[in-house]
Amino acid sequence: MGGKWVHVIPILQKGGPEVFKQRGCVLCHNNMLPAMGAGTARKQGHKTDEVAIDREQKSLLSLLKPASELLIENGDNIPDLQTTAPYALMALAAQGYRPDTVTDALVHNLANKQNVDGTWSIWAVRPRSRMEILKRRLFLCAPCSCTG
Repeated sequence: MGGKWVHVIPILQKGGPEVFKQRGCVLCHNNMLPAMGAGTARKQGHKTDEVAIDREQKSLLSLLKPASELLIENGDNIPDLQTTAPYALMALAAQGYRPDTVTDALVHNLANKQNVDGTWSIWAVRPRSRMEILKRRLFLCAPCSCTG
């Protein structure tokens, strides 16, 4: 990551907290993708807003930690987990978050919801495209240090 992208990360980091404050949830595009970008930029030695990184992680964990027990029991307490969990795991990993019961619960629930053909049934009302199926498979193939 370099060039102009490094200058975009601080701008993206400003949007997430406002979305969380207004909606009470963490969104993949507004919160988790900027968290991944900021974590990657930090690992590469670029200046990042550490307060924003910490705030994003706390926001995400404030939703995931209370859900962990039900996730381990294969509950459906996080909407569209099949999309949300990979984003959450990648965001946490990019921020240097260590595997724990929260990440274990996400991976456990996700693995138990996988269909025999390797796909997942989608909770959210979205048209299912070939690209969406490919993306869901690729997310889980991506190496993630957050799963131990």
